[in-house]
Formats: sequence, C-alpha cells, structure tokens
Amino acid sequence: MRPFEGRLLLTSRQGHTPMDLGFILRLASSKAIARCSHKEKILDEWQISAYGPFRMRLDFLPRPGQLDLPTLWIHGQDDDLVGRKEMQAAAAATGGRLETIPDAGHLATLDQPEYFADLAAEFLGQQ
Repeated sequence: MRPFEGRLLLTSRQGHTPMDLGFILRLASSKAIARCSHKEKILDEWQISAYGPFRMRLDFLPRPGQLDLPTLWIHGQDDDLVGRKEMQAAAAATGGRLETIPDAGHLATLDQPEYFADLAAEFLGQQ
C-alpha cells in the first residue's frame, strides 16, 4: 500500500496526524478473531451487502424520518468520508441534533473519546 492510500482509508486524526494504521489493524483483527471463535461472520450482515467497489450500496438518507426517537449525530470535523452536508441532512430529517467533534476524522470516537463520551452522556442525560 502506498502511504497516501492509508490516509484515504484511514481519515482519523489525533492532533491532525493520521491515526496509526497498526492500531486500527489490531482492533479489527481482535474483533475478527473474537467473532470467528464464536462461529460468527467477520462482518455484520449489513456490511456484507453494503459495500460496493466504489461507494456504499446503501442509502439510508430517505429513511431517517422513520426514526421516532431522539437522535444525536456525531461528525468529525476532518471527516473525509462523510460530508458535513450529508450529516446536516440526516440530522434535519430526524429532527435530531448534530455535533461536530474538533480535531477528529471519520473515526471521531477514537480520535476524541473523552469529547464523544461527554456528548453522549449529556445527550442521554436529557432523555
């Protein structure tokens, strides 16, 4: 893999530095090993049919209005995979709340775990 390809696949940032690919591979490997030990498929069923060769096959954007519960949408400020415009549309369609996590990419929960935890605890405390 050429260096830039890793950055395209792994848009997460810690202090604006691409996240360590080894760390992500260790997480994914441990999850796959655990699933195999329980005779489960490595990917979730939705993932198997969701990914196409160039883009996602699934488009849930027309369906968020079907959610009848409070929603919190989390977006990494530096997310190169899911745009802010799409996140705003999803939040608006559900009447939900959109929060942007600074200094975070697509894996915002890994980039800024404390920030995410505070947002989630505050949101859940309001419910």
